[in-house]
Amino acid sequence: MAKFDKITERMRFWLRRKRDYDAVFKEPGGDYTAAGVAVLRDIGQFCGAYKSTAKVSPVQREVDVNAMLIAEGRRQVYLHIQRRLRLSDDQILNMMEEAHD
Repeated sequence: MAKFDKITERMRFWLRRKRDYDAVFKEPGGDYTAAGVAVLRDIGQFCGAYKSTAKVSPVQREVDVNAMLIAEGRRQVYLHIQRRLRLSDDQILNMMEEAHD
């Protein structure tokens, strides 16, 4: 396969992936659906997207590296979704504020 063909196929892949994410979270006009916002907010809270991933063991009073790595993995899932949807800073800020209410 020629280099151009590989690039073209990769572009098609990412365009399809973007359409898939948009179909799940957005209306055809590009606005987020109420359900999409609710799900993103829920995933953000579950993944700890709006807080530090540092975890301190309540018993040993030291950083719990395993818990921190798990929290960072969850956070990465949310960031992956966010990148695919290309949320604006204002939308992210609003979701962060609503998640803390």
